[in-house]
Amino acid sequence: MAAESVHKITLPAPKSVSPFIRTARWGLLLAGALYGALRLKYLQVREVGIQRRNLAIMAKRKAEYDQWMEYQAEQSMKQLLRESGME
Repeated sequence: MAAESVHKITLPAPKSVSPFIRTARWGLLLAGALYGALRLKYLQVREVGIQRRNLAIMAKRKAEYDQWMEYQAEQSMKQLLRESGME
């Protein structure tokens, strides 16, 4: 059996919350949920434009990278031909 504590704390009965405060809490909770929903909708629309721009940038970078890799492969082949004496 668990030994009971020597110190016994008695708490007073909780006080009732004012109806005004209770209403204000619920009102602010609903206002926050509404703000969050509107903000999410705004940011989703904004994000579509950002993603479109990022895709265009990534496509341009990929094209430049592919072109650079093609140039590097060509230079590498020329160097191999020179080193092997087949040129």
